[in-house]
Amino acid sequence: GLVRHAACEVRQQACRPARGLTAIVRQRKAMRRSALTARRIALVVTVVSICAPFDAAFAKVGPASLSEVIGWAELIVVGRVSSIHSDSPDARIAVITVEQAWYGAAEPEVRISLDPTWPCDIAEATLGERAIFFLSKGRDDQWHIAHSGHGHMPIVNSQVTVSPVVVLPQQLRSRAARDQSVPYDDVASYLRGEIKRVRGQQGGGPA
Repeated sequence: GLVRHAACEVRQQACRPARGLTAIVRQRKAMRRSALTARRIALVVTVVSICAPFDAAFAKVGPASLSEVIGWAELIVVGRVSSIHSDSPDARIAVITVEQAWYGAAEPEVRISLDPTWPCDIAEATLGERAIFFLSKGRDDQWHIAHSGHGHMPIVNSQVTVSPVVVLPQQLRSRAARDQSVPYDDVASYLRGEIKRVRGQQGGGPA
């Protein structure tokens, strides 16, 4: 009996460190899971912070109606990109030769900054292209393409290509191709009337 009791004591003592080791392993796994969760949360917060807008006019790159883009613009012109250059290593400028000004007071040439107003701004222009430009002044007091670069509508073969982020009204949507290109005459006719309506509601009056 004494021998059996002594053997049991030995087995119990041997098991205690094993149980303690198991507890430590479980604790370490829980800590690793917590650390991984914390890193994921930090990553999400970082992404959200990066895409925080610098200006209310460019508050969100999401679907916006054509009327909303009109409302955000301080200048709406049809023109051709006559040059693209850099005033400094970090500043790209597109010079637009204005053909028609549909809203706002435009000089014969308008300088547009292609520098992003925030990380999700896609503003771009191509030398020689003809387009409709919806422009707003940024905090740097330069013209920027409204709706984070989506207020830029190239004109090719009498067709206006509209960004998928700009929601067309039904009367233009019914005329649009799959790539959301619409006959220029239809777009021009609609915009002239809609600019007067939107600006009239805002108290700005027609151009």
